Amino acid sequence: MRIHFVGEPDDQVSITSQHARALAAAGVDVTFDSTDSPRRSMYRQCDVIHLVSYETRDFSLLRRIRWARAGGVVVLRYWTGLDVLWAACHHPTRRFAQALVDLGVVQLAPNKTMADRLARIGISASVQRPASPSVSTATQPRPLPNEFTLACYLPSRNRELYGGSLIDGLIRRLPGVRFLILGDTATDFSSCRNVESLGFVNDVHRVLHRCTAVLQVRLFHGASRLVFEAMSLGRHVISSTPMPHAQHAVTEAQVVRAVRALRSEPRFNLEGREHIGMEYDYSDLIASLRRRMEQALQPGRVALAVRGRMHAASLTLRMPALLSRRRFELPRPHELDTDDEATRLLVSQACDSPAPVIATG
Repeated sequence: MRIHFVGEPDDQVSITSQHARALAAAGVDVTFDSTDSPRRSMYRQCDVIHLVSYETRDFSLLRRIRWARAGGVVVLRYWTGLDVLWAACHHPTRRFAQALVDLGVVQLAPNKTMADRLARIGISASVQRPASPSVSTATQPRPLPNEFTLACYLPSRNRELYGGSLIDGLIRRLPGVRFLILGDTATDFSSCRNVESLGFVNDVHRVLHRCTAVLQVRLFHGASRLVFEAMSLGRHVISSTPMPHAQHAVTEAQVVRAVRALRSEPRFNLEGREHIGMEYDYSDLIASLRRRMEQALQPGRVALAVRGRMHAASLTLRMPALLSRRRFELPRPHELDTDDEATRLLVSQACDSPAPVIATG
């Protein structure tokens, strides 16, 4: 089986990279799309395309997927987090997403919450939890640090979507708590004695072993592997997304209460570690993803091609706009018919940048 990965780089961090490396280790032939010049030939030379797609600027990718489906290639679209917001607020992106459904592309969501959100915009997705080799209960956890320490992922891009202002407030309000900040290379924390800004790191486990808990206060729902990695090491989690064996907190006051509760009774999060071992086992999830691909290929290449050509022809007749090479206009925050803060922040960020918004989940 040959799998071509489209939409994210092989950076060892993205879901695409994690899935590709795991399948390659299992003997599957994997290739990646070139960001600068995607090779159209690869869209038919493979058996399966694993697709992650974010904010849509035109229909060029859709045309390549249509061509692949007409050649009998199975396509799986994996949703992550911010891409769902884009599909909800940006009409061309939603048309792109629905066109993929019409082409018979398999839709996968990392959890039920995401699947439910997709259902609200007319897209039916099956739950396929993300697989990451870093999420493993086989690693022996190290003792909790003597000083209560919170690890946070706070990227420079889309900083507010990841709770930037709330985390800044907590740093000032909790001088006795140490903060390890991952991903933020633009913000200067040199004046904050209780903050260590780490930027991007290769060994996340080393950071997680230094923390008591991971703090995740994002404005959107997605599959946070950092949270799963922390739990697999027996660390606690304070999260704005409700999840088993984690402290649920949305506001600054709720986070402060959660921190105080954890500081009053320092111990390993054994329940969370056991839950991750049962629900997010790396080998089981990769095996599940591979079975899903193999089942989709079972009709055979000829039958898939006949079906794919029918879908492609029907879509072209119903949606002649996909042949257009015009780029889409991005929505403006004031044009959005929504009160959702995350959506407005996402659109505002995209309007200020010529590059596509990248969501790592």
